[in-house]
Amino acid sequence: MKLSYIFMQEFKRSVAFVFLILIALSLSLIAAQILSMSISVVGIIEGSSYGIKVAGYVFDFQGKGVNSVIKVSYYNFTESVKTNNGSFYLYLPVAYVQNSTRINVIIDSFQKHVNLTLSIQNSSTTFAFSSLFLKYYSSQNLSIISVKGKTFIATDPKQENLNYTIFEVSSDNVNLPLNVNFTYSNFSNTLKIPLIILLLFILSFIALMSYYLLSSFPRGELSQIMRLVGTSKVYVGRLLAEIPLTIMLSTLPFYLFELILIGNDFALILPYIIASISFSLGVYGLAPFGSKNMIYYSVILGFYIVNLVIYDRYLYSLFATLLLMVGYVKLRRS
Repeated sequence: MKLSYIFMQEFKRSVAFVFLILIALSLSLIAAQILSMSISVVGIIEGSSYGIKVAGYVFDFQGKGVNSVIKVSYYNFTESVKTNNGSFYLYLPVAYVQNSTRINVIIDSFQKHVNLTLSIQNSSTTFAFSSLFLKYYSSQNLSIISVKGKTFIATDPKQENLNYTIFEVSSDNVNLPLNVNFTYSNFSNTLKIPLIILLLFILSFIALMSYYLLSSFPRGELSQIMRLVGTSKVYVGRLLAEIPLTIMLSTLPFYLFELILIGNDFALILPYIIASISFSLGVYGLAPFGSKNMIYYSVILGFYIVNLVIYDRYLYSLFATLLLMVGYVKLRRS
């Protein structure tokens, strides 16, 4: 019996688990949509004895303007405006008291409710808020938020010698013409917890898939087949048949998740894909110790890999490979 024949037979059985891929894709789509229900805002406030001016832009994770209601309150004075494209401007005809800290900017939208308490220093200040971003910075004279492919900047024109108050740059990887040292936040830190949760779901599906694929001969028929055909052919054939399904199960959901929120940046989620493939190899290595108990072992291995995924991807890959080799040796000696 050729290895190619064993591979094709096992691969045909594996195709029956394509519904797991569809479930994983649905979960990644739901997770991405929940995270996409976020808003960001950049703006500037100017205060003087003539009144208070507030201008800004409210947008989502793709940089599109968000329908929202903006309310600005200062002591007992309140003004509000509704925006359909994200841009807003308000004017409070009341003298501003220097260094007062009672200017509230409230943003109500379908996605989120934001309440900012701000103070004005030296007649103006910029402000920013974001729950999901690529890069972020905010100070008195400059506020920057980068989302998917776009960077929005609010600045004091008088301080930075510019002609604009709020403007957009069509890339999130820009060298701004400003002599300012600032630090960006990393988008991967914002996504770390959702990605690990998604990884846990995918590891559960791989464990379920592996359990049924490797436990299809509960009465010892698998041992007899291995004696007739050969341990190497059956073990390697099943392993090769499972790998394509594992790759699809791990790559497609992560790629969909990443494409919705970030764009086509495959390298960002590569550690998580390697983790799921390593997990599958590790589970397969545990199988010869008793396929009925394999799913319990895989839970421990899954938590181990999830813990390591944020530290060292090479360590758990090595660990899973060792398990695979130990499982093969166990079969050879049985």
